[in-house]
Amino acid sequence: MPSPYVRRRRLAVEIRQLRESRGLTTDDLARLVFHSRTKITRLENAQIRPDLTEIMNMLDALEVTGSEYDRICKLAREAGQKGWWDRYGMSMGPRQKLYADLEYSASTVRAYNQTAMPAVLQAPEFISALVDLDRCQG
Repeated sequence: MPSPYVRRRRLAVEIRQLRESRGLTTDDLARLVFHSRTKITRLENAQIRPDLTEIMNMLDALEVTGSEYDRICKLAREAGQKGWWDRYGMSMGPRQKLYADLEYSASTVRAYNQTAMPAVLQAPEFISALVDLDRCQG
């Protein structure tokens, strides 16, 4: 199963393609669904987690129906999910969270680094132990 971030990227592409295929700008879509252009842009750049209700309103405004509507709603629901790494809040920096998100569904890691352990972010128990260790030392 692809990570929520990967799904957000897929959803972003879908929304942008739908908007452009109807000849709408981000401002036009924002007006149709009563949001700011900034919010639409952030959604189309996968910078924010999608809200399913807002996505459904966009799909209605873009006149998407049938199996395409269902497929995009399912993608939005999955893109909005949080991973195990999200419960660590600010303990993990944004880059570490992104790596954990991307590694979440990796079947292999093809990298060599003498100073890092590949796929370590797929082990929630290890990360939990590191966070606990950091708290004890702080």
